[in-house]
Amino acid sequence: MILLFPMLNFEQPIYGTVSYTVKFTFFFAAYTASVTHAILFHYHHMWMGLKCLFSTKYRLKQQNDVHNRLMRRYPEAPLWWYATVFVIAFVLGVGALAKFLPEAPIWVRISTQLDLTVSSLSLHRGFLLV
Repeated sequence: MILLFPMLNFEQPIYGTVSYTVKFTFFFAAYTASVTHAILFHYHHMWMGLKCLFSTKYRLKQQNDVHNRLMRRYPEAPLWWYATVFVIAFVLGVGALAKFLPEAPIWVRISTQLDLTVSSLSLHRGFLLV
């Protein structure tokens, strides 16, 4: 697929139908409702997660289930491991984008590159980083 961004004429007004307007209105309403629901009904869990993020003592006190007690016996993975995975994913992503998508603008390359790199780190960590 070839992206032809220079051929687009952005000087004309955008024409949209009523169905597109209704669809995007409901999309934005759903995003706002999701954030509002999370804040109203799960603020306690989010607050505890933030406290656990910044306080090791509080984290050890809160995380005392069977899985965490068993996993405390094993050392944490060193930071250089994640840095190595990040660099390898970044280099492979740059090579893949240069070979398979050379005509893309720079903002597409940067966003795709960051997405590839963060998703590879998320794969190794077992949870989302962002």
